[in-house]
Amino acid sequence: MRVKLGRPDIRAYADRFDVPAALGGVSVRFLGVASLLFDDGESAVMTDGYFSRPSLRKAGLGRVAPDPARIDAALARLGVTRLDAVLPVHSHFEGAGTEANVVLIADLPDWGPEGYDSMTSTMDAHANGGRNHPSVEHTAAEKNGGLFVVDVWDAPESFGRFADEQFPEGAQEELGSFEPQFLPLINRIHARSRASV
Repeated sequence: MRVKLGRPDIRAYADRFDVPAALGGVSVRFLGVASLLFDDGESAVMTDGYFSRPSLRKAGLGRVAPDPARIDAALARLGVTRLDAVLPVHSHFEGAGTEANVVLIADLPDWGPEGYDSMTSTMDAHANGGRNHPSVEHTAAEKNGGLFVVDVWDAPESFGRFADEQFPEGAQEELGSFEPQFLPLINRIHARSRASV
């Protein structure tokens, strides 16, 4: 079977979308993929309002961000004139915390494993084996007595929020001046554990 890249053509199913509006109460309108519009005549709530739809090339090689003009055009085409809330029900590029979009690299030659252990022992993100860590992945390694950190984040801003909220007072002095480098993520492979025979 050959996989066809791109968006599916749903014109063949157009007759299935021509359904009369609900009478009274709450109406629910399917907008595509996981986007639903709930409307009771006074309030409107949308799930997964994901309209930017970057190309595969841009998603893999570029910076992905919401496209306000495209979002406005989609809402206008759908006739949405009021919206009280947009509720994400699963992750997108426009979401935060779970999508792997950027790699953070931090080389900390003057800060070693002891300092790392001392600082992270006070952080909620590192409690319980790091289950609450907001990055997609976090790795710290010793490098010539210092520390080398490689993380995967959804966005540099998420790391900034994490540092502001979780780094203890005085961390900047302890770490010294360092500027983490952010690079666009192109590929990530998860190795599967292999069972021994």
